[in-house]
Amino acid sequence: MRRKPLLSLFWLLLSLVAGLQAQAAGAASEVDGLSAEQWLDRLSHSYREIDYRGVFTHELGSRLQSLRILHAVIDGKEYERLEYLDGEDRSVARHEHSLNCIHQGHRLRRAVETTASDTRYPALSDYYTLSVAPGERIAGRDVVELRVEPQDVYRFAHRLMLDRETGLVLQSELLDGRDRTLERFRFSTIEIGAAIERAEFAGEAYQAQHRVAVTDGQSHTMPWHPGWVPQGFELAGGDGSGANDMQTYTDGMAVFSIFLEARPMQAEGQARRGATVAYGRPVVIEGAPWSITVVGEIPQLTARRIANSIVIGAAP
Repeated sequence: MRRKPLLSLFWLLLSLVAGLQAQAAGAASEVDGLSAEQWLDRLSHSYREIDYRGVFTHELGSRLQSLRILHAVIDGKEYERLEYLDGEDRSVARHEHSLNCIHQGHRLRRAVETTASDTRYPALSDYYTLSVAPGERIAGRDVVELRVEPQDVYRFAHRLMLDRETGLVLQSELLDGRDRTLERFRFSTIEIGAAIERAEFAGEAYQAQHRVAVTDGQSHTMPWHPGWVPQGFELAGGDGSGANDMQTYTDGMAVFSIFLEARPMQAEGQARRGATVAYGRPVVIEGAPWSITVVGEIPQLTARRIANSIVIGAAP
């Protein structure tokens, strides 16, 4: 009778070792001769440069939405249309976005390894550990699993399933520090290389406007900046010189924005929807009530530390 626990423990240890060996066998430093960094670079090109149409689901906690996407490059311009298939009938279109317009996030994704010719952008691998392995099929296509694991507690992990032929993301998950999924999107059907006409994008185009209205209708000329952001995050929008009430930062994978507004806030507070957190706190500047809000795909502790670090005055 006394041997049973020992025997059970032996088989438990044996199964754990077998599991670890299976994981090691499933992992790979390269897939199809490409490293994780090279697959990430393929991703950064594919989602903007390939014609495709499909239906995908977007999961935020218990909320699940289905959307249809149409994407094409026509005469060197990028066109995209999203249609919501659940709830209210609505769509969002983006027309004639130049492929030559490379934003900060695109640069950082492509500059996984910093080059001598352009050292302004940090290497993504300085702040994330990248790994790649063969994955299971999605929407009828073979995939490669790319994991992007943070090397600190200030950002989330990413699990990306890339189309093995093109590098297009077919599934994306944002994971917290306990490897729990905070947000997920996944294609259920997709047609890559589809023949798409300009007429299919007919309708009013949406252009994102990064503006924050000051409540009293007056702009300010007060410089400000965060005293702390996680290493690797670079300013991508706004400069805090007074004309901008918002600053946006990215490390190539994560993005967050800081808002400084001339409006009262009763107390600090925070909210989360999927992977996106919003943290705000009141401040008094020159005797007047202001509010600072940080919004982005970052952990709550990161948003709180950024908001608490805001300095009124020009950056050194």
